[in-house]
Amino acid sequence: VGSQQRVLSAQIRGGQARLVGGPRDSTGNEWDIVVVEAGPSQIVHPESGLNVWVAPEALKAAISAGTFDTDSYRNHPTATDERDRPERNVDDKIGRVTQSRWDPSIRNSIDGKQYGGVVGRWTVFDEPIRARLMAAHAKNVTDLYDFSIYGPAETEAKVIEGKRWEYLVRMPKASVDLVTD
Repeated sequence: VGSQQRVLSAQIRGGQARLVGGPRDSTGNEWDIVVVEAGPSQIVHPESGLNVWVAPEALKAAISAGTFDTDSYRNHPTATDERDRPERNVDDKIGRVTQSRWDPSIRNSIDGKQYGGVVGRWTVFDEPIRARLMAAHAKNVTDLYDFSIYGPAETEAKVIEGKRWEYLVRMPKASVDLVTD
């Protein structure tokens, strides 16, 4: 692994997060989710334009710090939202992730390798979203919604497997937002 030791701090969004199976009970209030996968990601660093390599060590440290036991919102804020209202909108808070933990068996959805990832329990508070998730589950639709992490991150440029990446070093806080893609 080559490194250029350039540290950036930026808001990142993304991370191949998803529901795992169906609801935990018949109410549909709780679901198990993959919060974020380690390894190569589709997250594009907003300053360098490089994709982010999500380091297992950074995720484990974030779990210990409680980063992923966090609120969940309807969509990420837009650039206008970030500028005009940096705090999140209370009407968009739809759930909470708890019981975040490291799962070494998680395979990366980009290259299929087993780097591990963060899993947790998602509790949904928004009735229309809960009802849509239950209806989708009843029809075996597993990709109605996705989850995406959103928050500040520290990265450094590295070359991994012959490709330049922004290597995730630290993510001190995040939300785990419900998104369409």
